[in-house]
Amino acid sequence: MSNVPFIAIGFYGWWRAMQTGLPQKYALPLLGLSVIGAGSAGFHATLRWDWQLMDELPMIYEVMLCNLLVWDVDKRWGVRGVMAMLAFDVWHTAS
Repeated sequence: MSNVPFIAIGFYGWWRAMQTGLPQKYALPLLGLSVIGAGSAGFHATLRWDWQLMDELPMIYEVMLCNLLVWDVDKRWGVRGVMAMLAFDVWHTAS
């Protein structure tokens, strides 16, 4: 039951984005939220390995897509910004 809001909000956001005419690249992360919710519900209901992949892989794809959108929209990142982001990620993961 805890995944129902993720699925519903993701589909609703995607539907509204399509209605307003936003480019598809901004609507896909919302649809990805629904896929994450469905995969998480499937995995936690069955505890099977194939559903675990449906839980974890969409999360990885969603993060990569959102990072791509941030770098695509904001051209000021440059090499220093990317290095700072990677350093923070390594520091955060190690602690």
